[in-house]
Amino acid sequence: MRFAALFVFICLHSLSAFAVEFTVVLDPGHSPNKPGAISARGVPETKFNDRLAKEIARLLGSLDDVRVVLTRGPKEECGLRERLKRIHQADPDLVISVHHDSVQPHFLSGWEYQGKKLRYSDRFSGFSLFVPEKGYYAEISLMAARLLADHLIAGRQSFSTYHAMKIPGESRKWLDSKRGIFSGDFLYLSRNLKVPFVLLEAGVIVNRQEEKRLSDPAEVQRLAGLVSGAVAALRQRFENHRRKQPPQAPKPGDAGINHPKDIPASPVIRWESTQAGLEFALAPVYFHGRYVDRMVLVRADPERFRVGVHFSKEARSISDWQKRLGAPVVINSSFYQNDPLAPTTPILSGGKPLGPEKYRSSHGAFLAEPIKKGKKRFVLRDYNRELVKLEGSGYREAVVSYPMLLDGGGKVRAKPNPKWRADRSFIAVDRQGRIILGTTEGGFFSLHRLGRFLKAIAGLGLERALNLDGGPPACLCVRTKNLEYLALGRYESNDSAGREIFFWGPVEVVWPLPGVIALYPREPDEKEP
Repeated sequence: MRFAALFVFICLHSLSAFAVEFTVVLDPGHSPNKPGAISARGVPETKFNDRLAKEIARLLGSLDDVRVVLTRGPKEECGLRERLKRIHQADPDLVISVHHDSVQPHFLSGWEYQGKKLRYSDRFSGFSLFVPEKGYYAEISLMAARLLADHLIAGRQSFSTYHAMKIPGESRKWLDSKRGIFSGDFLYLSRNLKVPFVLLEAGVIVNRQEEKRLSDPAEVQRLAGLVSGAVAALRQRFENHRRKQPPQAPKPGDAGINHPKDIPASPVIRWESTQAGLEFALAPVYFHGRYVDRMVLVRADPERFRVGVHFSKEARSISDWQKRLGAPVVINSSFYQNDPLAPTTPILSGGKPLGPEKYRSSHGAFLAEPIKKGKKRFVLRDYNRELVKLEGSGYREAVVSYPMLLDGGGKVRAKPNPKWRADRSFIAVDRQGRIILGTTEGGFFSLHRLGRFLKAIAGLGLERALNLDGGPPACLCVRTKNLEYLALGRYESNDSAGREIFFWGPVEVVWPLPGVIALYPREPDEKEP
């Protein structure tokens, strides 16, 4: 617990501008030997798909900081497994699979065109969108599809309700019946991709009038403009939430309370190097279509950065700690008591033990800077009601904290308590042995939901994660040559009987901290002990 009330100066976020490239993969559906649907005038679907994808790629390629990748060329054969491989290699922020639609065979009638007997159906027309209903990126995929649908509808494109018909081969589940969006979990790419995905059926090419429209170069250009406009709007939304617009405070009885088992989502995490061995990322968090939080992340290479644990009887702001220590990264530490200021869990600072002499933990400790050769630079140790003995751990720096958000077996160890929400901070180690420090800025997360969220994020690859102090003390300061960012805790609340009780917040001042964890660059000649 911490009850310090020595508020200091008001301070806002500061973020130096750096470009985050947005990668879009366009997947022209089918291939020459398996061309998909045949239009009312006998043109294979691949011709329509390639033409529209090419025009979308041209328009997106003209935008700043947007990279476009196509899964195949017009004459190239490419099966679904190869597409999946190519898409993951591109590491995109969004995949749009471009298709054109047909109907079930019993709706087709025969006609003759230019001496050829062909089949058509003028009964159905309009676009359809398919996205994954399940999986981590389902939320982001649906958000992208809604933006795309809104742009298409604003451009006087109508959507089809055909796929919802209760007939064999259809009966697709609506995800948004006002925008023409269906569950795409029956699709191979939708089920297997680990990135946001939208499949666009641009129109029904067995409809004679719609085929004619979709064959018009001017209409193709207009349709491509609507799609590229939606992609640009999605990118701008992510960038605004990454850099400019802070999340608002949680509200009583909001979706986070009403859907306690659901996990929020973030766009694909984009790490930016701030100096050799140190990376930074901002991840906006979305839940049921709403921007609810923002996660600030720092990742450090253990061969280039060392850890220092510090505690003082004089509490300081996170900025003051950073200036005193000269460390490029400083985050709040574990829990402490007031009067006198002292750690409530054991810590090691430069080999000196602080805090309680006897302490049993059922959660964990972060240990760093081994005394002897052969040990890992950083370790998150898991305890099972053991008596903690940091002095005999073989490390110089250590922090015991709780709960273990994610243990080595992939289990979330925080107790489910969705009504207790706060700004959170944590320390983690990924599967490559790198240290990851993180805070949240919107007060949305309970501890259990945070653990499940960290487990779900494909781009983090965490081995273990340990909670640090939360609420207003959850602060992180990054100050390098290329980047300055200050994340300040503001919220801690408990929703009881539908009434949000703010224990702290929204706090508009910097909370004084007696203890921090700092990252320092290793000396060039520093060797493993």
